[in-house]
Amino acid sequence: MVVKSATSTIATSPGVLDYILPRNPVTQYREFRLVPESIELALGKYLYPSMMDSQGGQSINSKYHDILTTVGKRIARHTDRRDLPFEFSVVDSSVLNAWCIPGGKIAFYRGLIERMEAETDTFGVGKFTLEEKIAAVMSHEETHACARHSARSLEFVVFLTAAFKVFQYGLSFFIANTEKELDRARAHQPNINLSHQHAMLGIAKTANFLFHSAYDLFFKLLQTHGSRQHELEADRYGMLYLQRAGYNPKVAVWLQEFFAKQRPDDNTFLDKVIHLFSSHPTSKERAALNRKTLEDLTQGLLK
Repeated sequence: MVVKSATSTIATSPGVLDYILPRNPVTQYREFRLVPESIELALGKYLYPSMMDSQGGQSINSKYHDILTTVGKRIARHTDRRDLPFEFSVVDSSVLNAWCIPGGKIAFYRGLIERMEAETDTFGVGKFTLEEKIAAVMSHEETHACARHSARSLEFVVFLTAAFKVFQYGLSFFIANTEKELDRARAHQPNINLSHQHAMLGIAKTANFLFHSAYDLFFKLLQTHGSRQHELEADRYGMLYLQRAGYNPKVAVWLQEFFAKQRPDDNTFLDKVIHLFSSHPTSKERAALNRKTLEDLTQGLLK
C-alpha cells in the first residue's frame, strides 16, 4: 500500500506530469514532446537565410519592412513565448502569402502587402489601415511559432511513421506465422478443416495489400488534417494576440474575406475533393470561424 501510494503521488505530481506531458504555451493542452526548444531555435536559425534567398531575397522597400518590424514587435510582446528571437522580413516576390518557421522567423511576400494596401473593399466588416491588415497576418504567424506548430508537425510525422511501421511489421508477422501454422497443420493432418484460418489469412493479406496501396494517401490525409487544425488554431489565438496588442480583432475576419476574394472559385465539387489534400481550410470557412472567435472574445470566453 505504501509503495502504491508513493507511486500514485509521483504520477500525479504536477512537476512530473509537466515533464512527461508539458502544456502547450498557447493552448495549454498537454502534449507529448520530442523536439526541444533548442532544436526549434537551431532549425529556424539554419533555415531562415536559405529560405529567404530561395523565395526571392530581401525586398528593398524600407516602408514595408519598418511597418512589419513595428507590428511584429508590438504583437510579440503580448504572445505566450515573448522570449523567442522573432525576426521579420519582406520577401521580394509578388506571391500573396506569408510564412513562419521555428523560432519565430517570419516573412511576408511583398505582393501580399501591396495587394492588402490597395484593397478598398470593407467586405462588410470595416475599414482598416495597412498596419492593422499586416497585424492580422502577423498575429497568425506568431501564433504558429508560439504554439510550436512546426515542431508538432515533425513530432506527428515521427509518431505516425512509427505507428505505421509497428502495424506493418505486426501484420507481416501475423501473415508469415499463420502460413507456417497452416503448412504444419496440413503436414500432420492432410484432411483437416482449416477454412477459418484461411479466411483470417485472406483478411490479413487483403489488409496488408490495402495498407501498402493506400499508405501514402492515408499518410497525406492525416498530415493535411493536422496542418488544417494548426491553421485554425493560429487564426483563433492570433485574434487573441491582436486584442492583447490593442488591435481590433475584426481585421482577422476582413483578412479571410480578402483571401476569399482572391480565390472566388472554391465551391465546385472538384475544389472540394482537392481541398481534402489541402494544408489550409478554405478562406470562407476561416472567415466564419473567425466571426465565432470574435463572439468568444467579446463575451470573454477566450483570454
